[in-house]
Amino acid sequence: MTQVNSYEFARTGVSASAEAGWTHSKRRKDSSGSAAGDMLASLAELLHIRTPPFVYDSDSIGSRQEMIDALWAGTWAESVADRFSTANPALQQLLEQQMVDDADDPSRFRALQGQSRWEAVLSALFRARSQRWVPIETAAMSIMWLYYRVPKPVWQAVSYFGRSVMSRTWVESLCDDAVERDPGPSYPVAEGLTAAVFDNLMMNVDYSSFATSDSGGRKIEMTNWATVFLPAAAMPPAFTGMANLLGTGGIFRSDLSLDDFIDGFSQLAPDIVSNQRFRWKHYLDMAANGNMWAAAHFVSPFPQTRFHFHDPIFDRLQSSYDDVNFELDLMRGSVFHRFSEGLMLGGDGLSYMRLIHRLAQDPRRYLETMPIVVPRMGENPHGLFHFMHGDWRIWAPLLMRLATVVGNRQVKLDPTIVNFNSHEHFLRIVSEACAEYVVEIARTGTSYHLLQPFLADAERNLSFPYIVFFLHLFAFKYLEYKNAVRRNESTKLDMLWRENLCSTRTAKANKTNYRQMSVILVYWGAALVLPLQAFYHNTRTIRWINSHVGWDMPIEKLNMWIKESVVSNISEFQIIKFIRRLNFMQAVVRAVKSVVYWRRARDDATPKDIAADKALIKEFLRVHVGTTYATATQPSDANLLGVDMSDWGGLRRPRECAPFNQLRGAQGGYRDYVRRQIAKLCPWHHWMP
Repeated sequence: MTQVNSYEFARTGVSASAEAGWTHSKRRKDSSGSAAGDMLASLAELLHIRTPPFVYDSDSIGSRQEMIDALWAGTWAESVADRFSTANPALQQLLEQQMVDDADDPSRFRALQGQSRWEAVLSALFRARSQRWVPIETAAMSIMWLYYRVPKPVWQAVSYFGRSVMSRTWVESLCDDAVERDPGPSYPVAEGLTAAVFDNLMMNVDYSSFATSDSGGRKIEMTNWATVFLPAAAMPPAFTGMANLLGTGGIFRSDLSLDDFIDGFSQLAPDIVSNQRFRWKHYLDMAANGNMWAAAHFVSPFPQTRFHFHDPIFDRLQSSYDDVNFELDLMRGSVFHRFSEGLMLGGDGLSYMRLIHRLAQDPRRYLETMPIVVPRMGENPHGLFHFMHGDWRIWAPLLMRLATVVGNRQVKLDPTIVNFNSHEHFLRIVSEACAEYVVEIARTGTSYHLLQPFLADAERNLSFPYIVFFLHLFAFKYLEYKNAVRRNESTKLDMLWRENLCSTRTAKANKTNYRQMSVILVYWGAALVLPLQAFYHNTRTIRWINSHVGWDMPIEKLNMWIKESVVSNISEFQIIKFIRRLNFMQAVVRAVKSVVYWRRARDDATPKDIAADKALIKEFLRVHVGTTYATATQPSDANLLGVDMSDWGGLRRPRECAPFNQLRGAQGGYRDYVRRQIAKLCPWHHWMP
């Protein structure tokens, strides 16, 4: 008896064309036609198990490489359903006819999650027959276990009692071999322009209470970076390459007026005013329908972005320009980017700040020598947090007062990015409660669709405009920004950063770095020549899985994965090994999830129920501000909500120091500020006379 090699059928993908079991001599029909002969023929058919596609001989080098290539490609995910059952219908029928104990009839079997209930049984049968034969879903599941750090005792127990996963050693060896066969992205990639992201990370090693004079803790300092494969679909047809642009006047427009550019940062800019009116009506209408925070379904025109995570740059951070220069030279000289005409380079706020200063200090090196560096700022999570943080500081007294109403002790006057999730959650509670209260009040007076009259009436009573302007100038602006990032609405993001400049310039917000970066961010979106500008806006954010995220998200995820996974025997070697395997493991995990979830309906976010907290806040507002439009807009300077006024100028000057008046005051001098930042950080630009 000989065993048949399945390499050829796995390579060609022809189903039911080879045997994984023992070969049998050709069956001859019994001449007598007896029942015994028919039974023997049927038994022979049942014993003749046929191997479907995507089953591999792990002892064969060629078959193992075919398995690695299939795992990289992910196309196996579209073809694995019911392939064992389809190849062996007689065996499936026999299994379905089995009876348990004293049952009179076999059970009625229906499909389980869209496939035969016996599919997993037949797959396990192949694994049980021989350790060398590996169905691709078994290999993928094993890789997924390594990716999610399944504990070693659990892995050993499952490997012993079942055949659903391979051994950990086998998986690690497969991942190491797969690194050498990386095929690159599965979608067409933009030509001429490449992209990368970077951020730093520090890890503590050997810190413990048992340190002695001979041993002590140390820090591993590194800058992590990754290549981003931008899709060709984002590239406009008119783009002919950076070399042609440099030869015909450069990458920056010469038809821009500096005064017109500065005018865009005015709070009276027509597009800003028009958008404020629209979002006020839009989000209050959503609040009236009970779904203000719901995210509309979005289908990105671009594929899921593929990343290649590189070995870290050890002993380099971003604290000095020497480090930044070294990192820029290394990334520009990498084999992934050295032949590129332009390198779009992104990261968090600190990364972006370093980039724009280096470009201003040495434009000939970075803007006239290929690959030209185009800075990209990460707008989720860092940009999103800082967009919220400035206004949070302005409105903190109101937010802290409402936190006491619901008994929330997690909320801080001045949160950090570590507290982002808990504070965004509380912002959702307060914004929905206040919006529903405003809708309720408007029903007893004038329509909230009339923004300016509504705001003018609200200002009569000092406590009511706290609620109204909080929504108008903070909550709705933040929610619009969050949705714009998710939907890759680049021009809207630029408009929101222009509007937000006023908040960042208030003494209370004091967002010194982000006010500067917001000006330069808007400049790059407006100043590039049109073919390049279109590509810049198309890639304003990066598609992650279903929605878009900021340029800072990939490295934030990488840093998180490193800290969660490299937890013992921490060393540079362990970090490098994990990152190299991650490129392959992430591709496999995405394919596994596409198989598991493709039959399911779209999984909408299910946020935590906040109805009880909203009810407490709305009742508090009804009691202290009023239940009718006439009461809520009755002239008064009293502190009806009991807000701590020490940060809002005290009780002597409550109106002058009200948060909405702080924002109005910060509008002054914006022209000189924008002009100074442009002159300092974009000295290469020639504006239209």
